[in-house]
Amino acid sequence: MRTLVVISLLLSLSANAGAQQLDLFDSEQLRYAGKGWSWGIGWHVLTASPANPSDQWIVANADGGLDTMHVGGWENQGGQALRLGISHWRVFENPILFDRWCIEVAGTRNKVDAMFTGLVAGSDSSLFLNSLHDQGQSTLTIQTAIQVYRSIELLPDFFFEGHLGVGFDYEINPTFERIGPDSLFIPWERPSDWRVALEGGIGLGIHTQGGRYLRLVLNTDLVQLKPTSIQGGGNFDWMDGSYRPWQISLQWDFLKRKPAASCAGEPEGQPGRDLFGPKMRKKMRKKMRGGSKRQ
Repeated sequence: MRTLVVISLLLSLSANAGAQQLDLFDSEQLRYAGKGWSWGIGWHVLTASPANPSDQWIVANADGGLDTMHVGGWENQGGQALRLGISHWRVFENPILFDRWCIEVAGTRNKVDAMFTGLVAGSDSSLFLNSLHDQGQSTLTIQTAIQVYRSIELLPDFFFEGHLGVGFDYEINPTFERIGPDSLFIPWERPSDWRVALEGGIGLGIHTQGGRYLRLVLNTDLVQLKPTSIQGGGNFDWMDGSYRPWQISLQWDFLKRKPAASCAGEPEGQPGRDLFGPKMRKKMRKKMRGGSKRQ
């Protein structure tokens, strides 16, 4: 549903494309080369979904009886980290549904902290109040994405935008630790070091001067394509929790200026031509010699 909402938003923006000035991104490339770079700095946040799930494990004994290994609830908390990125972007010369696209590479860090509190079986199978602590983090999370944008001006030089894309995340040197009576809990599989997801988001921007733009962008995962999540949607699984990533960033965009036109040399795509033929040049030389003799 979230994906459909974002796509519907983008389609509605494209239907109102007439409200956008044609030179907002110089789509006809009159002054700029239709491509440039973008630098971004922002914040990466993981939100747990659900944040406080209940959990119990009941096993069957050989005699047919049931034993409770644990019963209680989790408190899942996602971490926050700085996010730095760079992207190369281009303007569509004939924008229809989207007006720009970009390839982005960014670095951040994933970190989660989960605490179970409840009743856990003791050595005599009696239940006692106890806790289990899960921690997971990466040294660095590399994020790459290819995205397409649709913008519409709200006021001259102020615009709203929506975007869709496919993102790939890779965890460098992830570590996971479980502290507590782990033998009384169902073991989790080691989380995947990489993910592929359909992403989307919105932003507000301003055309500052020349080919420079400043944008505030919010981005999140819409659907995890690989590996899939138990919770579904844009969440990914780490240990006993599911988390949704959010990024809010400030982007500085710079269009590359076209080189100044030169009057020297042959016109582009055309062979050079002499203004005067051989006969005309011969007559001109005679006139010049005759004029010098009279002097």
